[in-house]
Amino acid sequence: MDRLRQNLVRAGAVSAIAVLLSSACWAAQYPQDPAQAATRYLSARQKLHIMGQVGPEALAASDALPKGAVVELTGEIVGHTAVHRANQTTFCLLLRTVEGLTVSLDCTEHIEGLAVGETVQVLASVPEQDTERRHFQLDYLVRQCDLPAEARRPATMVNQSNQQPTSPQTDSPTNGPSASPTDVEPGSVDWATRPAPSPPETQPGDNQQQQKITRWSGWVKQHNSKLTDTECELIVRWVRDYSRLYGVDHRLIFAVIKAESDFDPTCVSHAGAVGLMQLMPSTARTVHVSNRWNVQENIRGGIQYLSQQLARYKGRSNYEQCVLGLACYNAGPNAVKKYGGVPPYDETRRYVIKVTNTFYNLVKQGYP
Repeated sequence: MDRLRQNLVRAGAVSAIAVLLSSACWAAQYPQDPAQAATRYLSARQKLHIMGQVGPEALAASDALPKGAVVELTGEIVGHTAVHRANQTTFCLLLRTVEGLTVSLDCTEHIEGLAVGETVQVLASVPEQDTERRHFQLDYLVRQCDLPAEARRPATMVNQSNQQPTSPQTDSPTNGPSASPTDVEPGSVDWATRPAPSPPETQPGDNQQQQKITRWSGWVKQHNSKLTDTECELIVRWVRDYSRLYGVDHRLIFAVIKAESDFDPTCVSHAGAVGLMQLMPSTARTVHVSNRWNVQENIRGGIQYLSQQLARYKGRSNYEQCVLGLACYNAGPNAVKKYGGVPPYDETRRYVIKVTNTFYNLVKQGYP
């Protein structure tokens, strides 16, 4: 197939999209006829000899799939982002598979005309170089509705039929301070991006800001290695942007998330709090979060709620404001008001100490 770089066609101009990614650049053909798009995709699938079936355990495991293996994934587009590193931009699609896992699909150009919520089938390669699990290179993509019914695959397929996963690791919440593995609903986490309330803090080519993002992403990854690089960067950007919006030190927010969930978006407490910032249903309603499982909404709502608690003690010393605000976040403002300070609850006292210690260490270590 000729490697012709063509301008991407917007959704209104075509009814189907099939994309081929070469090792160096897009070689894209966008047939006006959905049947042509389907034929192209099915032809590629036949040439790649897709066969056998791989379950979610193999997708989740770090080394269950051999490098270079081609997998076929079916799922819903839940987000997209651009990662800028070393004067190079990588575009990523976030796909939530039918098995309930979120995977990152790298490509060299932004794919216009694909909306969040669309169901697609993709052919993707396991990168040859070492990388994190659930991270693939996009080869072919097509809207599933453009395929004939008999060609639609509800399950994930791989071209290594005799490959047996070793030591599979499933997506289970961390055993953090408020995690309850038995309460998690598989596939609940939503990485779909929402409209930003303020301009993003980084723009393409802003190397200084990107270095800060990269450093924080590495710190997040230390606490939850199951997150992809793209997911780590999304978390970091949302924390920094919403912290600026609500006037809270983002280092405090990172410390709160570490204590609440250890950066596990599937974390559920015994009381029913969910997500990175452990939002209860009543708290979510207070800050107008419609979907606690949406990672961006969860972060935004948690930051807004904490900023409200900190505002209760405006005029106090920074230390008192921080401690009392954190106590409100953990035990509730009524409990703090009742006891005239941090309530005599062991959990709350440990929580305040843990968060403030992490916050202090982040400042001391010079995290930007």
